[in-house]
Amino acid sequence: MTPFVVLSCTMAAMGGVIFGYDIGISSGVTSMEPFLEKFFPKVYTKMKEDTKISNYCKFDSQLLTSFTSSLYVAGLVATFFASPVTRAFGRKPSILAGGAAFLAGAALGGIALNVYMLIFGRILLGVGVGFANQSVPLYLSEMAPARYRGAINSGFQFCVGIGALSANLINYGTQKIEGGWGWRISLAMAAVPASMLTLGAFFMPETPNSLIQRKNDPQKAKLMLQKVRGTDDVQQELDDLIIASAISKTIKHPFKKIIQRKYRPQLVMAIAIPFFQQVTGINVIAFYAPILFLTLGLGESAALMSAILTGLVGTISTFVSMLVVDKLGRKTLFLCGGIQMFLSQILVGGIMVAKLGDHGEISRGYAYFVLVLICVYVAGFGWSWGPLGWLVPSEIFPLEVRSAGQSITVAVGFLFTFIIAQTFLAMLCHFKAGIFFFFGGWVVVMTSFVYFLLPETKNVPIEQMERVWREHWFWKRIVGGVGDDEERFLGVILEIRFCYLLVGSMPSADSPQWQGKASDFFSSSGVKLKQAGQTAGTLVGEVAKDAKGNVADAAERVGSIVKSRWAILQQPSTRHAVQERLISAAATTSMFLRRGLSETKDKVSVGKVKVEEAAKKTAQKSKTILTDIERWQKGVASTDVFGAPIEVNVQRQHHSRPIPYILIRCADHLILSGLNSQYLFKAEGDKKVIQQLVSTYNQDFNASLPEGVNPVDVAALAKCYLASLPEPLTTFYLYNEINGARSSIHAMRNVLKKLPSVNYMTLEFITALLLRISQKSLLNKMDAHSLAMEMAPILMWQKGRKPESYRQYWNNQSRSPSKKNMEQSPAYSEWDMLAEEGEDMDASSQIPLDDGMPIDFSAIEVVQCLIEQHNAIFTDANETVWRSELNSLQLLFKTNQLESRFQLPILSMSLKLGFFIFFLSSLVLGYADGNSGKYPIVVSTWPFVEAVRAAWRAADGGFSAVDAVVEGCSACEELRCDGTVGPGGSPDENGETTMDALIMNGVTMEVGAVAAMRYVKDGIRAARLVMQHTQHTLLVGEKASAFAIAMGLPGPTNLSSSESMEKWTKWKENGCQPNFWKNIVPRDGCGPYHPKSNVDLSKGECYSSNLMGVVESRSSLVGLHSHDTISMAVIDKMGHVAVGTSTNGATFKIPGRVGDGPIAGSSAYADDEVGACGATGDGDIMMRFLPCYQVVESMRQGMEPKLAAKDAISRIARRFPDFVGAVVAVNKNGVHAGACHGWTFQYSVRNPDMDDVEVFTVLP
Repeated sequence: MTPFVVLSCTMAAMGGVIFGYDIGISSGVTSMEPFLEKFFPKVYTKMKEDTKISNYCKFDSQLLTSFTSSLYVAGLVATFFASPVTRAFGRKPSILAGGAAFLAGAALGGIALNVYMLIFGRILLGVGVGFANQSVPLYLSEMAPARYRGAINSGFQFCVGIGALSANLINYGTQKIEGGWGWRISLAMAAVPASMLTLGAFFMPETPNSLIQRKNDPQKAKLMLQKVRGTDDVQQELDDLIIASAISKTIKHPFKKIIQRKYRPQLVMAIAIPFFQQVTGINVIAFYAPILFLTLGLGESAALMSAILTGLVGTISTFVSMLVVDKLGRKTLFLCGGIQMFLSQILVGGIMVAKLGDHGEISRGYAYFVLVLICVYVAGFGWSWGPLGWLVPSEIFPLEVRSAGQSITVAVGFLFTFIIAQTFLAMLCHFKAGIFFFFGGWVVVMTSFVYFLLPETKNVPIEQMERVWREHWFWKRIVGGVGDDEERFLGVILEIRFCYLLVGSMPSADSPQWQGKASDFFSSSGVKLKQAGQTAGTLVGEVAKDAKGNVADAAERVGSIVKSRWAILQQPSTRHAVQERLISAAATTSMFLRRGLSETKDKVSVGKVKVEEAAKKTAQKSKTILTDIERWQKGVASTDVFGAPIEVNVQRQHHSRPIPYILIRCADHLILSGLNSQYLFKAEGDKKVIQQLVSTYNQDFNASLPEGVNPVDVAALAKCYLASLPEPLTTFYLYNEINGARSSIHAMRNVLKKLPSVNYMTLEFITALLLRISQKSLLNKMDAHSLAMEMAPILMWQKGRKPESYRQYWNNQSRSPSKKNMEQSPAYSEWDMLAEEGEDMDASSQIPLDDGMPIDFSAIEVVQCLIEQHNAIFTDANETVWRSELNSLQLLFKTNQLESRFQLPILSMSLKLGFFIFFLSSLVLGYADGNSGKYPIVVSTWPFVEAVRAAWRAADGGFSAVDAVVEGCSACEELRCDGTVGPGGSPDENGETTMDALIMNGVTMEVGAVAAMRYVKDGIRAARLVMQHTQHTLLVGEKASAFAIAMGLPGPTNLSSSESMEKWTKWKENGCQPNFWKNIVPRDGCGPYHPKSNVDLSKGECYSSNLMGVVESRSSLVGLHSHDTISMAVIDKMGHVAVGTSTNGATFKIPGRVGDGPIAGSSAYADDEVGACGATGDGDIMMRFLPCYQVVESMRQGMEPKLAAKDAISRIARRFPDFVGAVVAVNKNGVHAGACHGWTFQYSVRNPDMDDVEVFTVLP
């Protein structure tokens, strides 16, 4: 802490000295007999002559208390004028105004001739106190470094104690002046600290916060920060102040703003803490200590000396608080002080009840014991509620409402100080010794309040204070998810990055044992390339044996099978994991093809020659594959980074992400230290530095960026690399499609999925970085449109229109081959692992840097869309990868450095996979918050605990909400929850088990569902495949089964089990009762059924309704174990919402029946803006009302989940009184509730506040 800060804060703290002096001086002069005789003769008479009056009532006078309390009434009014002055003109002018009012009030008090002049002088002092108490705590908080803020702010209360002690000493001295005019000196001496404050204010600097807020002068604020912090490294703090100031300027009515829900915790503290500070009773001691000691029987001099003693104790204890507040924390001191004050007050009250009475006298020994106890009480206040009552409210408010918040704090303090001061003598007269029990009771209340509701704020930077409320167990329920506009303005975003698959070490192609290990690798990893080769060999033999095709057709079919299996390796979830193992895979395939064909040749007598020819051609085909890959691998080793196809750079680098390593390095550097740099991706940078970096990466593609490199140069380097690619990230063949999709997020998302996986993931990575930069546009001057203007020409250009004018010269030391050498290089693989070679591979050409291309406005619109709508467009960028669990994760934060230590689990099947979550961004709202604190949340119908645990593990590990829903519902299917979900569950009339399932993404509002699906056990995964790979919403029956199997799910599989068949057999033996038929014959048999004839109906029988129009009871058909559906909702760590359902449908349903399970809006519904709902019960009835859609829309209109759920259920029950069903709802604040009818319903929940899944019971 610099001497400059110490001097400035010392001068400002004179405001506390004056406040303390005004408190202490009034207590002393009101005990001086000449003062009482001149201004309050009635009180003087009662004190001297009335022996019948109670000891507690001698000083009871409303006029006398008005002298003390008038200061606080004036201060209360002045506070509301001080707030706009402090906000508009700064802290320094407000301090000056307070000092001037102090001087005028002290002068008037010293020359007072009557009680009116006396009280008017106190009013002027109150005006000064109002301005000083508004501005000085703010000044101290904003000037102090975070780690010393508690001590410096506590210095204000310390100065209050110094002022009170000084007043008591002066009173003790002036009381002895002969002639009875000493009180005038006491009152006039307030001018001394007032003069020091007023004169000092002229030389005090304005705070950096105020400079930015009022003058928008970051440079001057930065210089001031460097001066007060004693270091040049203040950029991060300055950035926080600039952004906070930008938000505060959007707040036109801070007092209206402060009542919003986002600021509710701070508002409660701003009211409660000063209120509790006054009802500790401390100002009773401060105002009336001499009077209280006179009541105890001490003489006038002894009473004043005792007041000095208590003042000294308070000052020392406040100084102790200054030393320990930033070490022990605020709550610890609050709690210790509260216990200390309570015990001492109870003991004082007990002694006065037992020993003093109304007219008795207390012994001098007991009087001094009471004095000791009062000193203990004052000490407890001195290191807790005294300084912390000013510190905590001044540090908890964000800048945009800080001045208003401080005004409320001061106003509440003045209001209750006035009330206590004005009523104390009357209360003392009526309560007598009970007054100490009264204040002791309040101490118990306030200590409990602090323990449960006040979070610890020590060492929290003042501009990041919002985080503590979002993490508090109670307040996060109130502030969570509120303030989105401000968060978007701040650019506060939680960014979760997933590492890509980490593959266990495998030998390279030139290892002598690579064939056997390659076989083990693919077998253990689930890629059935070995089986594919054997199948291909068998197929050739069958074709030849049956003479159904010629040799060329057979060879072509073999090649197609190999190529289709090869395509597996090109998927985003696996392609970049295998890297050099591609060669091993091809060789292994060839080996097994030869073996299969050889075995077929020996066994087949017909078509022997054709088989041999087919084998030869197949081997040749495999050899061609191997040759291509080997040539490609050799080409990788000799190709520069700049100018090489992106696939080449990704495949040869030893990094787990399918993104060029140079881009990862650049992005990490910018995120850690460069997002605030002005004109990123627009400024040219230092060309020599960029050329040197190009040369470095061409020589070593795994190189790291040198320390201290300018962020502008790093951005230019990334821009150079992207523009050097022979084909843009958006590719040539998708240019028109992407261009045409720019007006629709849904269309854009679908088109981008057609990109090669490397291009897709790199484009997602780059646009995420650009989004981060645009969110700092207040500082770096680059919003989304500006970034799009710069990046569109290199991210999206047509063939033959490469931005040549963007280039600079390659470094002469580059190892790039010449164009001639490139033309002589081997051909690329037919599997499209390399881009087409062309003129853009010329090594002597220039690297992209300077603008100059004709503007392609459509490309600019596309790139701007990708930046602004990034989270919606790339919602599933990481959904299909990373299927492992994180065993442990520890993030260690240090100054300007992020250290991470990761432990990755070893998975089965000899494949070591893992992922880690890398968190780097600003602070949360919530956050966190994220949203950190209240998310993730998993809610499910019924006590399906293991399913909820599975979903929680996924969500808590960073998986998306969609992923977590799939994991949870899939676990339920595997466990056959309650016999009504998954294979082997509820049979239909024919004894067959079928699957209904649904999944819905609340972000994109996409839905996938399957109904009456046979032969496939993975219902929820099939539903997700519908959502991901089709433009449909619902597939049904055997066609749904065929689709699921074609997309890779296991099948066909018999879904019946011994349990389901046993249940079906017993039902048949019971005459197929109950069932779902009506108006049929036979009514009590197993069919076949046919409609009732007119004759049957004329008999007056009606099975569907009665004369009152109420539908016949279905309670015998629907029960706890005949209609169960798992309906699960998940809110992930990013706050995104998804729902899913899975069920076998109604037990003994009519074949072909589909209930509400796969119907969006009925069984489940999600909306990322609101929350989610799940339902279970009689789907035939519930789907007619779409209860979940109604619940979500009701929550959108402001209903709490409980009321929304009840409203939806009661709507159904009014029409179908006997129906059974339930819904469960959860909103974005994490509030959940259920409602049911016809049965008792249970639902399961897991959230961060719970150690495990909890089950909630809902009564009908």
